[in-house]
Amino acid sequence: MATVVAFHAHPDDEVLLTGGTLARLAAEGHRTVVVVACCGGLGADPETRLAELRVSAARLSVAQRVHGGSNEGLELFARAVLAEARGRRGHRRRSRRAMDPLPQIA
Repeated sequence: MATVVAFHAHPDDEVLLTGGTLARLAAEGHRTVVVVACCGGLGADPETRLAELRVSAARLSVAQRVHGGSNEGLELFARAVLAEARGRRGHRRRSRRAMDPLPQIA
């Protein structure tokens, strides 16, 4: 079985965007992990949002929850995603030149 990691910006995104998939994968025996970058939107009580995440994760049979810290975690999350995208884009370019003269569809 695989470990599946779902990255989300806020608590509640996991249930709204990937809840069905996470529940199905957990039911099939896969280990599921939810990572949220921050504790919620502006004006939201962080403790309430994280409590909702705990309940949601339990209902979806998520094996582990990871919280990025404060709302500053969202900035770190965005930077990591951009860095990963840049790395992949550069890797594709090098691979295409070295291995395949035809354009590749991403």
